[in-house]
Amino acid sequence: MSELCGCGCGGTPSPGYKFLPGHHMRLESYKQAAKAVLIKSNTGRKLSEEHRNNISRSTTGVPKTPGHSVWDRNPNWRGGTSLIRTPNCLKLKKQVRKRDGFRCQVCGEYGYYVTIINFDKTDVRADNLITLCRSCLSKRNRSNREDDIVELQRKALRNIEKERTDE
Repeated sequence: MSELCGCGCGGTPSPGYKFLPGHHMRLESYKQAAKAVLIKSNTGRKLSEEHRNNISRSTTGVPKTPGHSVWDRNPNWRGGTSLIRTPNCLKLKKQVRKRDGFRCQVCGEYGYYVTIINFDKTDVRADNLITLCRSCLSKRNRSNREDDIVELQRKALRNIEKERTDE
């Protein structure tokens, strides 16, 4: 009979091992040993007042001051999420997924991601939205936008025409 994981979870580790991967860290003795190593490595280390304040601020949940994050200093930063939400955004996405039959409109696989065809985030209409799978969404986000827009618009129009003929 094979032995159970040493952490007490009831799992069976691979032959020759006492723990499942990562489960050795669950032991209290391991946690205490790791803490002792950290304490020993920081013993005698002098932190500046600013460093201590930064640590305190980061652990107390006080929001960091604007303009001081890595993102704010990046020249490509546009001020946060660029997704423009309409009051019926989630409902509209559900309608588009249902319209497209939960299928990617490029490859036909299961699709969940609803994206805007013409890359204009202010143009949120059902006929400008399309359902894609993760793979096709990733390819689309890396592709030439002009060619992609034309192809996706063609597919969306075919789907809308098909939907009208089915009714």
